[in-house]
Amino acid sequence: MSVYVLLAFDDDEDAKKLVETAVTLKGSTMGNPEVPVIPYTIRAVYKKPVKFCDCDRPPGWTRGKRFGWWVCSKCGKPGEAWAKGFVWYTALGTNLLPREICGEPPQPAGWDSPDAWTFLIKETPPVEETEPTAEISPDLKRDNEYRLSVGLNPL
Repeated sequence: MSVYVLLAFDDDEDAKKLVETAVTLKGSTMGNPEVPVIPYTIRAVYKKPVKFCDCDRPPGWTRGKRFGWWVCSKCGKPGEAWAKGFVWYTALGTNLLPREICGEPPQPAGWDSPDAWTFLIKETPPVEETEPTAEISPDLKRDNEYRLSVGLNPL
């Protein structure tokens, strides 16, 4: 079975760098035999709306020519509810990324899949609080204070 992986970027330049690197290095181990070759194909790049229609009563909506969004026929901007809602994500199906990882899930409540990638959730063992077993000698404490004061790491 195959999957699509959807990434979101707040900065266009970061997205361009990642895609350019992925296209350039496809099938490369970068000279390191320990780096696995992972076959993939970049299928699409979508623009993320950041400016939205603020018309009092939009006269209607039309498919935008630049990015294919549904935009106000008056101002040419997408509706905030559409862009930030779950509407366009649902066309892709159910998100397999667990809510613990993706935070706000790009899907309506109740759409969780029994095939979610829960293997990505790493359980961390609880940290046990322990009593200190020995006190730091005054000489070491003084040395560490001096090392910190001159920008060195303590011992």
